Amino acid sequence: VINIISRPPAAGASAAVTFTSGSQDRRDGTVHVDGTRGRGALALDVGRRYQALTPGVSATNGTFSERWDVAPRLTWRAADALALNASALVVDERQRYRTGQFFQFSDNVQVAARLGADWTQGAHRVRPLVHVSQFSHLSRRSTGSLPVAGTGDDDRQTLAELDVAYTGAFAALVVDGGVEVRHERITADRVEGAVRSLDGV
Repeated sequence: VINIISRPPAAGASAAVTFTSGSQDRRDGTVHVDGTRGRGALALDVGRRYQALTPGVSATNGTFSERWDVAPRLTWRAADALALNASALVVDERQRYRTGQFFQFSDNVQVAARLGADWTQGAHRVRPLVHVSQFSHLSRRSTGSLPVAGTGDDDRQTLAELDVAYTGAFAALVVDGGVEVRHERITADRVEGAVRSLDGV
Protein backbone atom coordinates (compact mmCIF):
# COMPACT_ATOMS: atom_id res chain seq x y z
CA VAL A 1 0.00 0.00 0.00
CA ILE A 2 1.32 3.40 -0.99
CA ASN A 3 -0.10 6.38 0.90
CA ILE A 4 0.76 9.89 -0.30
CA ILE A 5 -0.95 12.87 1.34
CA SER A 6 -0.52 16.21 -0.39
CA ARG A 7 0.26 19.27 1.70
CA PRO A 8 -2.71 21.51 2.55
CA PRO A 9 -2.95 24.69 0.44
CA ALA A 10 -1.40 27.81 1.93
CA ALA A 11 -2.92 31.28 1.71
CA GLY A 12 -2.35 32.93 -1.66
CA ALA A 13 -0.42 30.86 -4.17
CA SER A 14 2.92 29.05 -4.19
CA ALA A 15 4.93 26.55 -6.19
CA ALA A 16 7.97 24.40 -5.54
CA VAL A 17 10.15 22.14 -7.67
CA THR A 18 12.74 19.69 -6.35
CA PHE A 19 15.21 17.42 -8.15
CA THR A 20 17.57 14.83 -6.68
CA SER A 21 20.28 12.93 -8.56
CA GLY A 22 22.56 10.26 -7.16
CA SER A 23 24.28 6.95 -7.60
CA GLN A 24 22.62 3.93 -9.22
CA ASP A 25 21.03 6.29 -11.75
CA ARG A 26 18.85 7.89 -9.09
CA ARG A 27 16.69 10.67 -10.55
CA ASP A 28 13.85 12.01 -8.42
CA GLY A 29 11.73 15.04 -9.19
CA THR A 30 8.66 16.59 -7.57
CA VAL A 31 6.43 19.54 -8.37
CA HIS A 32 4.06 21.14 -5.85
CA VAL A 33 1.60 23.96 -6.55
CA ASP A 34 -1.17 25.32 -4.37
CA GLY A 35 -3.39 28.33 -4.09
CA THR A 36 -6.54 29.75 -2.56
CA ARG A 37 -9.32 31.81 -4.06
CA GLY A 38 -12.38 32.91 -2.20
CA ARG A 39 -13.77 29.96 -0.26
CA GLY A 40 -11.77 27.37 -2.23
CA ALA A 41 -8.23 26.02 -2.06
CA LEU A 42 -6.35 23.63 -4.33
CA ALA A 43 -3.07 21.76 -3.97
CA LEU A 44 -1.36 19.46 -6.45
CA ASP A 45 1.69 17.23 -6.05
CA VAL A 46 3.34 15.39 -8.96
CA GLY A 47 6.39 13.19 -8.54
CA ARG A 48 8.59 10.89 -10.59
CA ARG A 49 11.24 8.61 -9.08
CA TYR A 50 13.73 6.33 -10.84
CA GLN A 51 16.62 4.19 -9.63
CA ALA A 52 18.57 1.24 -11.02
CA LEU A 53 17.67 -0.78 -7.92
CA THR A 54 14.58 -2.58 -6.63
CA PRO A 55 13.70 -2.42 -2.90
CA GLY A 56 14.53 -5.68 -1.11
CA VAL A 57 16.51 -7.11 -4.07
CA SER A 58 20.31 -7.29 -4.06
CA ALA A 59 20.59 -7.83 -7.83
CA THR A 60 21.73 -4.81 -9.87
CA ASN A 61 22.15 -6.30 -13.37
CA GLY A 62 19.26 -4.99 -15.49
CA THR A 63 17.40 -3.86 -12.36
CA PHE A 64 15.31 -0.72 -12.05
CA SER A 65 12.34 0.75 -10.24
CA GLU A 66 10.29 3.69 -11.51
CA ARG A 67 7.29 5.43 -10.00
CA TRP A 68 4.95 8.23 -11.01
CA ASP A 69 2.49 9.73 -8.54
CA VAL A 70 -0.14 12.47 -8.78
CA ALA A 71 -2.05 13.74 -5.74
CA PRO A 72 -4.57 16.61 -6.03
CA ARG A 73 -6.40 18.03 -3.03
CA LEU A 74 -9.38 20.42 -3.00
CA THR A 75 -11.15 22.12 -0.10
CA TRP A 76 -14.17 24.40 -0.26
CA ARG A 77 -16.04 26.16 2.53
CA ALA A 78 -19.58 26.05 1.22
CA ALA A 79 -20.92 27.90 4.28
CA ASP A 80 -19.71 29.05 7.66
CA ALA A 81 -20.85 25.75 9.17
CA LEU A 82 -19.97 23.46 6.25
CA ALA A 83 -16.60 22.58 4.73
CA LEU A 84 -16.09 20.10 1.88
CA ASN A 85 -12.87 18.37 0.93
CA ALA A 86 -11.81 16.01 -1.82
CA SER A 87 -8.52 14.33 -2.67
CA ALA A 88 -7.21 11.70 -5.04
CA LEU A 89 -4.10 9.65 -5.59
CA VAL A 90 -2.75 7.92 -8.69
CA VAL A 91 0.43 5.84 -8.46
CA ASP A 92 2.03 3.96 -11.35
CA GLU A 93 5.04 1.85 -10.41
CA ARG A 94 7.27 -0.43 -12.50
CA GLN A 95 10.02 -2.74 -11.24
CA ARG A 96 12.42 -5.16 -12.93
CA TYR A 97 15.09 -7.42 -11.46
CA ARG A 98 16.86 -10.63 -12.38
CA THR A 99 16.87 -14.03 -10.70
CA GLY A 100 18.95 -16.67 -12.47
CA GLN A 101 18.10 -16.72 -16.17
CA PHE A 102 14.81 -14.87 -15.72
CA PHE A 103 13.85 -11.23 -15.49
CA GLN A 104 11.07 -10.58 -12.97
CA PHE A 105 8.61 -7.74 -13.61
CA SER A 106 6.28 -6.13 -11.08
CA ASP A 107 3.77 -3.51 -12.21
CA ASN A 108 1.65 -1.77 -9.59
CA VAL A 109 -1.12 0.76 -10.13
CA GLN A 110 -3.10 2.38 -7.34
CA VAL A 111 -6.04 4.76 -7.78
CA ALA A 112 -7.77 6.24 -4.75
CA ALA A 113 -10.27 9.01 -4.06
CA ARG A 114 -11.70 10.56 -0.88
CA LEU A 115 -14.68 12.86 -0.44
CA GLY A 116 -15.56 14.29 2.94
CA ALA A 117 -17.46 17.02 4.72
CA ASP A 118 -17.36 18.73 8.10
CA TRP A 119 -20.59 20.25 9.41
CA THR A 120 -20.53 22.14 12.70
CA GLN A 121 -23.53 23.73 14.36
CA GLY A 122 -23.02 24.96 17.91
CA ALA A 123 -21.90 22.02 20.04
CA HIS A 124 -22.68 19.46 17.34
CA ARG A 125 -20.35 18.19 14.63
CA VAL A 126 -20.96 15.66 11.84
CA ARG A 127 -18.17 14.35 9.56
CA PRO A 128 -19.12 12.00 6.70
CA LEU A 129 -16.35 10.48 4.57
CA VAL A 130 -16.37 8.28 1.46
CA HIS A 131 -13.18 6.52 0.39
CA VAL A 132 -12.63 4.28 -2.65
CA SER A 133 -9.34 2.63 -3.60
CA GLN A 134 -8.19 0.07 -6.16
CA PHE A 135 -4.76 -1.55 -6.24
CA SER A 136 -3.60 -3.66 -9.17
CA HIS A 137 -0.48 -5.86 -9.09
CA LEU A 138 0.77 -7.59 -12.24
CA SER A 139 3.65 -10.07 -11.80
CA ARG A 140 5.46 -11.42 -14.87
CA ARG A 141 8.70 -13.17 -15.81
CA SER A 142 10.64 -13.52 -19.04
CA THR A 143 14.03 -14.59 -20.36
CA GLY A 144 14.22 -11.23 -22.15
CA SER A 145 14.54 -7.73 -20.76
CA LEU A 146 10.91 -6.94 -21.71
CA PRO A 147 7.81 -8.77 -20.43
CA VAL A 148 5.65 -10.78 -22.79
CA ALA A 149 2.31 -9.06 -23.42
CA GLY A 150 -0.74 -10.95 -22.17
CA THR A 151 1.16 -13.01 -19.59
CA GLY A 152 1.51 -12.91 -15.82
CA ASP A 153 -0.60 -13.05 -12.67
CA ASP A 154 -2.87 -10.08 -12.08
CA ASP A 155 -4.23 -9.31 -8.59
CA ARG A 156 -6.81 -6.57 -8.07
CA GLN A 157 -7.83 -5.33 -4.66
CA THR A 158 -10.75 -2.94 -4.16
CA LEU A 159 -11.77 -1.11 -1.00
CA ALA A 160 -14.87 1.06 -0.55
CA GLU A 161 -15.64 2.67 2.78
CA LEU A 162 -18.25 5.04 4.20
CA ASP A 163 -17.72 6.65 7.61
CA VAL A 164 -20.02 9.00 9.48
CA ALA A 165 -18.82 10.41 12.81
CA TYR A 166 -20.78 12.56 15.25
CA THR A 167 -19.74 14.58 18.29
CA GLY A 168 -22.24 16.51 20.37
CA ALA A 169 -22.56 18.12 23.78
CA PHE A 170 -25.75 18.04 25.82
CA ALA A 171 -25.30 20.06 29.00
CA ALA A 172 -22.58 18.15 30.91
CA LEU A 173 -22.79 15.13 28.63
CA VAL A 174 -20.54 14.70 25.58
CA VAL A 175 -21.54 12.07 23.01
CA ASP A 176 -19.23 10.54 20.39
CA GLY A 177 -20.63 8.08 17.90
CA GLY A 178 -20.32 6.86 14.37
CA VAL A 179 -20.87 4.14 11.81
CA GLU A 180 -18.54 2.55 9.29
CA VAL A 181 -19.62 0.54 6.25
CA ARG A 182 -16.80 -1.30 4.48
CA HIS A 183 -16.47 -3.50 1.39
CA GLU A 184 -13.26 -5.28 0.41
CA ARG A 185 -12.77 -7.41 -2.68
CA ILE A 186 -9.86 -9.24 -4.28
CA THR A 187 -9.78 -10.78 -7.74
CA ALA A 188 -6.85 -13.10 -8.39
CA ASP A 189 -6.14 -16.40 -10.09
CA ARG A 190 -4.33 -17.64 -6.98
CA VAL A 191 -7.55 -17.28 -4.92
CA GLU A 192 -9.95 -20.23 -4.93
CA GLY A 193 -12.93 -19.23 -7.06
CA ALA A 194 -10.91 -16.21 -8.33
CA VAL A 195 -12.87 -13.76 -6.14
CA ARG A 196 -13.08 -13.13 -2.41
CA SER A 197 -15.00 -10.33 -0.73
CA LEU A 198 -15.62 -9.13 2.79
CA ASP A 199 -18.33 -6.76 3.99
CA GLY A 200 -18.71 -5.21 7.41
CA VAL A 201 -20.63 -2.60 9.37
